[in-house]
Amino acid sequence: NHQLASWVALIIFLVLFYTLYLPLHTDAAGIVLGALYTATAAIVTYSAWKAMIIDPSDPSVAAKRLNSIAASSSAEGADTMWCYLCKVSVSRRSKHCRRCNKCVDVFDHHCPWLNTCIGAQNYRLFLVLLGSVFVLTCLQMGTAVHAAVAPYLEPAELERLRETYPHLPEAALAALLAVSCLLAFVTWLLITQLLLFHADLLCRGLTTYEFIIAQRQKEKAEAAADEKRKPTRRTLFVRELQKQMPCLQMCRLCSEVERVERKPAAPPKSASSSSSAAASSSSLGGSGGGAAGAKPGIVVSVSG
Repeated sequence: NHQLASWVALIIFLVLFYTLYLPLHTDAAGIVLGALYTATAAIVTYSAWKAMIIDPSDPSVAAKRLNSIAASSSAEGADTMWCYLCKVSVSRRSKHCRRCNKCVDVFDHHCPWLNTCIGAQNYRLFLVLLGSVFVLTCLQMGTAVHAAVAPYLEPAELERLRETYPHLPEAALAALLAVSCLLAFVTWLLITQLLLFHADLLCRGLTTYEFIIAQRQKEKAEAAADEKRKPTRRTLFVRELQKQMPCLQMCRLCSEVERVERKPAAPPKSASSSSSAAASSSSLGGSGGGAAGAKPGIVVSVSG
């Protein structure tokens, strides 16, 4: 379970910091660093908990759940679509998550680490969580490296270590510090990728889901091009690397995916063309409508 693993990792971070590092540094710098670490850990815990308990459902789905027929029907309009699973009109940027069994407002992705969907309601909290985890892992790595190196550089640090943990072998302490640093580094590497990825998504006005759709369109275009011209080994290697790293995937589409925007309205017709269209319409005996009544949608345009 990803959610359980994330909370276990956080507990391991806290235990290693408060038992291995903080007792050895009771000076002013240690107190300030401990306060900063505690505040960051509190932000991580709060933002994760808040993001999990907030309901990211589309407003129409939430209204239907509360049996508010008026609120549900008021959501219908040109910028909505019908969800046959929720049986209600939802925003065009909403998507039905089969894991959560509901339409999520401005669906971004389903986060297995939080066991909930990320959408318009909790996306800011998700970004706060990423930023605070990034800071926490930086502090974790820095303190672990300092605790491992300082005793060998300063005799006073080594003496303080032996006084604080008289029954703890130095090899055991080194192993615990190595685990702390390694776990923090792996987490930091993953979080840094996500931060860069979502920062670029924000700049382009895309969600993760919309990016995936654009990525699939790009892969189909590449597959069609590969049938005409066989790709080189370097090209295949770069593609595989980009699939494994989301920030590199975004760089791949840097010049290809345009930001999400509404379809522009058709230019107004001139008076002469309007009168001729009206004349032809009356001569055919038809009524207006057709494409003029079509609903605008979200477009992720991919060049090439």
